[in-house]
Parts: sequence; C-alpha cells; structure tokens
Amino acid sequence: MKRNRHPSRQRLRRRPVKLPAIIVAAVALTALASPAAAAAPAAGLPALTCSTHTLAVGIADPGPADQDMWGQLCYRGSREPATVQLLVHGATYNHLYWNFPYGNGYYSYVDAATAAGYATFDIDRIGDGNSSHPPSSELTLDAGAVALHDVVTALRSGAVDGHAFQHVIMVGHSIGSVEAWIEIARYHDVDAVIITGALHAISPDIGTLESDLYPAIDDPAFTGSGLDPGYLTTLPGTRGSLFYDPATSNPAVVATDEANKDTTTPGVPLKAWTLRFG
Repeated sequence: MKRNRHPSRQRLRRRPVKLPAIIVAAVALTALASPAAAAAPAAGLPALTCSTHTLAVGIADPGPADQDMWGQLCYRGSREPATVQLLVHGATYNHLYWNFPYGNGYYSYVDAATAAGYATFDIDRIGDGNSSHPPSSELTLDAGAVALHDVVTALRSGAVDGHAFQHVIMVGHSIGSVEAWIEIARYHDVDAVIITGALHAISPDIGTLESDLYPAIDDPAFTGSGLDPGYLTTLPGTRGSLFYDPATSNPAVVATDEANKDTTTPGVPLKAWTLRFG
C-alpha cells in the first residue's frame, strides 16, 4: 500500500539511546553458516506482528521523492516500541538477509531484535527486491544515503504504520554499512548505529566478488526482469565460496541464499568503498 509522502528532508541531531546486548546479535548474524552462532528466539514471547509499507524516497538531495522503497515493519506484542532498527542489507542481497528464509527463525536477526524489545524495519534498497529499479547509473553510494535519510524521516514522522518512533537505530551490513556511514555523517538523524561486515579498511580478497559478477539479465533468476545491463548479480553457484566457509556452512543455507540472491550496480563498486574509506 502506498503511504503518504513524508515531510521534507531536514537535518536533525538526536540524543544517543543506550544499547543492550543486541549489538552482539548483529555481529553474530554475519556468521549465517555457523549454527553455533545463531539462536532460536525464546519460547513464550508475544506473537510477531509484521506489515509491509512502500515509502516515497529520493536518490538526489535536493531532488524529488520519485522512487519507491519497500520495507517490512515487525515488532512483538500489541504496542509498537519507541525504538526501531532500520536494517540495511548489502550488495546482491535484499531484506531477506535479516530474516533468512530457512531454519524457522534460527538465522533471523528480526526475531532476535524483536525478542529484545525493538521494532525492525528491514528494507529493500533502491534497485533491489520490491523497491524501485531506476537506471543503474543513478544508483551510487550517495543516492543510497539520500534514500535512507528519507526512510529515517518517515519512521520519525509516523508515515510508517501511523506510529512516530522516538528513536531510530541504523543497522548496516557491507555496502549497506557504507551507505549508513554516509547518511549519518551528512544528516545526523539517528540515535545509534550498528555496523557489520565493514571496517575502516577491507580485505584485498573482497575483490573476488567483483570478478564473480555479471549482468543480471543473463541470469535465469532475472529472466524477463527488464533490468538494464548495469544491474549485476553473482554467477550461478558462486555464493558458497564468496560468502561462506565451506568447512562450516550448511548446504541448505547456501542453496537458499542462491535462490534468493539479488543485484548490485557499478555505482556502488567495492573499489569506490576502498578509495573512500580504505
């Protein structure tokens, strides 16, 4: 369902919010392949309530809010919490990274965060999943940061489910972490940030990912998608070696990952990350 447009972008400074041990769960999520790193949610918790929302966002500032960003809001109990975690996935993934569709919640960050009393809003970044797919040349790290700022504004204003969240925590992974860094440095509009899959410098081995990307339109998973050739995805059968340790990974997890892979674009290359933050 299309939601009303949120208020115009503005710079906000918020007082930090204290974070409990859920930060540990964010780091543990990067080890999806290791059963020892995951934990099923405790029994007896209130039921999980989830709803999907489509927000009007922009990818240029100044510029129009002419793109649609899809997200899923989840929380436990009958009342929405005061604090929401905005979950930003990495390249070639989508919102399913945070609520992995295998293991009945065993590998779900959404389950862990909501069990700790937070709401979560896991998005499909522009160019992925259920969100808009503009020309790939327009999708840069800065464009992603602008879109994230519009989502933060919507969460605070009540444009998502009619509930204005008092606190917003940005949670990023990989390229999603880089976009979070840019958004936070530019707009100062979140209370806290959790970064995973990113440090001040990256391993030279990360360049392997670029060599295993090819046009998504050549991949069976995106047949008939209408994507332009600048949308890239991983070569079939490569995700196990790219993102997992073969010695510890569950083949069913890798197969599920492969079946739900998404795209990235040349505008968010790993080399740009190295030049900017390395």
